[in-house]
Amino acid sequence: MPLIGGGGAGNPTGGSNPVGIGSGLNYVGEHAYAYSGLITADGNLTTLLDFTTGGQQYVEAWIQIFASTVQADDYEVNILFDGQAIMSSEYEKSYSGNFVNGVPHKVIIPAQTRVQVTVQNTQGSTQADWTATIAGRVYA
Repeated sequence: MPLIGGGGAGNPTGGSNPVGIGSGLNYVGEHAYAYSGLITADGNLTTLLDFTTGGQQYVEAWIQIFASTVQADDYEVNILFDGQAIMSSEYEKSYSGNFVNGVPHKVIIPAQTRVQVTVQNTQGSTQADWTATIAGRVYA
């Protein structure tokens, strides 16, 4: 199915970075993806991804979150749609849970939905590196 106006349109919602690293959603034909890049998080709420889907499309996608450094503290990871958590997990330093470390989670992202992926150290201010990715198919 074409994306917008027959496909091939530029990224109407997330910028035009050709590599695709950043907080926005990128479109290529009938596909969408987002790569946060490596982001250091601490005791402050840190946003890995933040974008809004287009007006007449939905995205069937896989979301993956990675902790790329050994954690000294516990971190809370959230996926929010329009400000409401659809997935939330506490990543404990002694636990390699299913929510992070690359285990993909399939979601349907409705049209005109703001998507945010956030992480925060819930025990202190120790820093750790995180990444988030989304890959999916766009349906009009």
